Amino acid sequence: MGNPFLFLIVVFLLWPHAGTGAEEVLRCDLCSKPVGERYWQSESGDRVFCEECVRTRPKCFACGVPVGEDGMKVYGQTLCRECFLSRPRCADCGLPILERYYQVEGLDEKYCDRCYRNHPHCRICGRPFGDEKGSLKGSAEVCPKCRAEAVTDPLEVRRVFTEVRRFIEADLALKTPEGIALELQEDLGATTAAAPLQTYRELGAFVRTGNKPRIVIQEGLPRPLLYETLAHELAHAWQSERAVRNQRLLVKEGFAQWVAGKVLAKYGHEAALRSLRSRSDLYGQGFRLMEGIERRRGTKGVVEYAVKSH
Repeated sequence: MGNPFLFLIVVFLLWPHAGTGAEEVLRCDLCSKPVGERYWQSESGDRVFCEECVRTRPKCFACGVPVGEDGMKVYGQTLCRECFLSRPRCADCGLPILERYYQVEGLDEKYCDRCYRNHPHCRICGRPFGDEKGSLKGSAEVCPKCRAEAVTDPLEVRRVFTEVRRFIEADLALKTPEGIALELQEDLGATTAAAPLQTYRELGAFVRTGNKPRIVIQEGLPRPLLYETLAHELAHAWQSERAVRNQRLLVKEGFAQWVAGKVLAKYGHEAALRSLRSRSDLYGQGFRLMEGIERRRGTKGVVEYAVKSH
């Protein structure tokens, strides 16, 4: 049985027209023969097809028009040249997206169903990449984009940590705990396994063991994510001594994202700031909550809200 969806497309987009015989001779876009008394016209009106081509030629999966020799195959489906060139492209395989697409939270790129489901996902940014699904370890779990932008020198990571901490304390007046240790880990799974929110990739964590506070982050983070993650966890360090206990995650994570946004803006990471602002999950919702408070009550109002709100 044929695809009813494609049948409907052909019916509505290629509606037959009856010729009068008096008009200029129309020729089929595919075979160049006169179309005769019955012909089909594309929805845009700029292409006509004879009855034989409509009946015998394969149809474009996307728009339903008959396809000639210039048709293109994408994962077993035929596309006309126009649809092949105009449809959105998968950011992984580069081919036109046929139906539904996927997006990674915080990223603008679109991915086809095949790549999103079958390719490994970067353990840092979350985007699918590569050719096949498999068990990847270490640097192989990181996409080429993140690998190219990674800050791998521990001394540089600590310099950025000091820079971010000084900005937070001086410009935002958020005094962080003394003696915070910084650790880099290849796999944060053991550190973040008990985290209450797992809908988004974990790149860092603030941990307090007795009186010893520490920040643990994913090693090899791209520079913008390094700034964002360090700021986020330093905000949690400040909250550990100032905010009310059992605070809602919307407030807790929203404030940490707001601090991260300030740091990204300070150091010119505008693309990362746009991604942070566009997130639809709890982190993004909390960030926009804090931005709304800032518009009404200023920076001081955000800090007061982060201290007292449950």
